[in-house]
Amino acid sequence: MTDEFLIRVGKRVSLPPSIVDSVLRVAIDEMGWPEINAFREERAKGQSIYEDAGGFFLRFIGCLFGVKPKDEVITYRQAMQAMVEKAKEA
Repeated sequence: MTDEFLIRVGKRVSLPPSIVDSVLRVAIDEMGWPEINAFREERAKGQSIYEDAGGFFLRFIGCLFGVKPKDEVITYRQAMQAMVEKAKEA
């Protein structure tokens, strides 16, 4: 982890960079199959129409740390299918 990153995170949580570094390293050391499987499952959902590529990556990386997605994932394929169905109804 870069010093810049540790400083940014430290400022957000009011902790010194050395503590942030220690906590992140312990969190990474403690990761196991449940976190890896959550990562893989979230990534397999695909990119939502509401996120850019960076948001897509951050969503499934967040699963490694137990962060749940804020919104339901709606893929471009699902959005297109919904638009076609709505057009058929009209």
